[in-house]
Amino acid sequence: MQVRDGVSVVSRPPLRAWALVNAHLIEGNPGGYAGRGGVLIADGRIAASGPDVRADSIGEVPMVDAGNRTILPGLIDCHVHLTWSAQASPVATLIEERELPATLALRAGANALAALQRGTTTLRDVGSPNAVIFALREAIARGVSPGPRVVAAGCVITTPSGHCHYVGRHATDAGSARDAAIAQLEAGADLIKVMTSGGLHTPGSDPASPQFSVEALRQIADAAHAAGRRVTGHATCDAAIAAAAEAGFDSIQHGSNLQPATAAALARANVGITPTLDTRHFLNLHLDDPAIPEVIRTRARTTSLNRGDAYQVALDAGVTVTAGTDSGTTFVPHGALPTEVRLLHAGGLSTRDAIAAATWTAAREVGLAGVVGTLAPGASADLLVLNGDPLSDISALEDVALVVLSGRQVSVGDDAAWSRLP
Repeated sequence: MQVRDGVSVVSRPPLRAWALVNAHLIEGNPGGYAGRGGVLIADGRIAASGPDVRADSIGEVPMVDAGNRTILPGLIDCHVHLTWSAQASPVATLIEERELPATLALRAGANALAALQRGTTTLRDVGSPNAVIFALREAIARGVSPGPRVVAAGCVITTPSGHCHYVGRHATDAGSARDAAIAQLEAGADLIKVMTSGGLHTPGSDPASPQFSVEALRQIADAAHAAGRRVTGHATCDAAIAAAAEAGFDSIQHGSNLQPATAAALARANVGITPTLDTRHFLNLHLDDPAIPEVIRTRARTTSLNRGDAYQVALDAGVTVTAGTDSGTTFVPHGALPTEVRLLHAGGLSTRDAIAAATWTAAREVGLAGVVGTLAPGASADLLVLNGDPLSDISALEDVALVVLSGRQVSVGDDAAWSRLP
């Protein structure tokens, strides 16, 4: 053990150069290279990738023969809730465990590890208590706790009785909205998340109505941008989506009930959408479970088609789409990103664009363009090795052979022997 700034840190051996060869590569950039080759890793970063990285071209560097498996950048989930249980009533569990911070921290750490083992090497938590999620973010970064790199919003900004008020900073007008944003930034938020409308999981809030004025949203966006942070908004009605776009938000979460005129405005302003199709997919599989609160069941049955329809409207308008699971909400498991990518593809994105939505395009959405989501030299060596080829069958994303995070092997599939370094 080492102690840094008063914190005990697990010592790890120094990184060394090594390579993965004899693979099929898929660059996160949908216009980038896809074909035979390898990846050379040095000091936790990609030193080279492509057809010239071969067993006969890397000298004495230790190498792993990938056996014709597929290598792509580690996946990026743009919308998760690590402190949420993914049970029938996750809000009730969260409120109970909020009074048990150690339990909540252990849950969040276990959920982060589950996501990593299924190929998510970066995730963005967009609604968890500050004390838990910021501490976990730092523990993972220091090597104390295993997990993907975490980009964290912490507490959301919402109204006193609005959506997710149980994990939020509360605001009622433009002035208090700006104050809430500044307070959250000072607390350590990597981005600001705003509940611009009500939501499914909060009784008393209305998913079909905005919660804030355009001016209040503009004050939040201006405060975030002044601090060099991005701002995104939960929005499940067209009016709330339009208000967030007008206020200068960088992206929209969910985007239910999106209308063509608003979608066109999003495309013009380069405001993307994370449609979280997983939420309806998994909920519909379990909708008759008696443990689901009736308010969720009723709302889901009346809005089950709206998110898929809105996704089509977004695609038709040319809106940028990124992948996010909303994992932790009712029956959406942590690590469900391969399912989300499959649903994005089934709904109209090409295979390369669907993969980009969880790599290259997602990296820009979470503020890490060029750092993750790519096989380009200089990027962090966050890699996903698959037994199959997702360009032939997108479900191959589920068959993980190896996960590499910052150049270290952190998760190995069932056939482990091939991946051991010499």
